[in-house]
Amino acid sequence: MSALAFVRDLAGVALLAGGVFTTALGVFGLYRMPDCFTRMHACSKVVTLGAPMLLLGVALLSPLEIGLRAIAVMAFTFLTTPVSVFVTARAAHRRREPMTARTVIDELEALRRGDRAGDREPYPID
Repeated sequence: MSALAFVRDLAGVALLAGGVFTTALGVFGLYRMPDCFTRMHACSKVVTLGAPMLLLGVALLSPLEIGLRAIAVMAFTFLTTPVSVFVTARAAHRRREPMTARTVIDELEALRRGDRAGDREPYPID
């Protein structure tokens, strides 16, 4: 085995391990977070951080054809994840899904009521 192949395999395994670890943290976040908005945040981090690591690891460890497909899937994921999470969060907000009591600002609700965001302090000072 050449040194270049060893480094490629080592990087692939490291990326796979990092992707599995990030995905496990995201699943833990999904379980622990208090409301649907923070759960969506945890899930979107899995998709934007964990999945690309896994796909790059697969791309490094697989033949060229499969590696190119993995990179294409990663590009598609990067393009579609932010839009899908935004639309899902917007739908949850329109459904009036409850937020935690620790949520300080609900800017979308202020816009719905007609308040202007620039007319108030972003965080109340106690």
